[in-house]
Amino acid sequence: MRFLFGILSLFFATALAAAPQQSGTTVEGSPEGAVVADGEKPASVSTSDEELQQFAEAYKKIVAIRTTVGPELKALKKESEKKALKKEAGKEMRKAIQDTGLSVQRFNAIIQKLDNNPELRKRFSALMKKQ
Repeated sequence: MRFLFGILSLFFATALAAAPQQSGTTVEGSPEGAVVADGEKPASVSTSDEELQQFAEAYKKIVAIRTTVGPELKALKKESEKKALKKEAGKEMRKAIQDTGLSVQRFNAIIQKLDNNPELRKRFSALMKKQ
């Protein structure tokens, strides 16, 4: 499962680090691949089935964005073009998360929980297999 989130984390780190700071978002000092608003900490409440479903939807959208953008990014030669593509991808990923009804903060809290909670990983894996 760490591999699964490693892929997501790598892309979050590159795409969102290149995006300009909006509302204090940052990737420094946060969970793998996370973007957390300044002064906010990931919530430590339990993850409902509805939230896990929203997370799964957002996760699939982000993987699709990464799959599309990854090859394009590799093909670009100019650093300015790469930076612009990363910025756009970061916006698309944030929108994909928010369109599911989750905040970016909550999405990142669930990523962290999945990394540390075997029971939640089982629930997520079962949910992904159903879809």
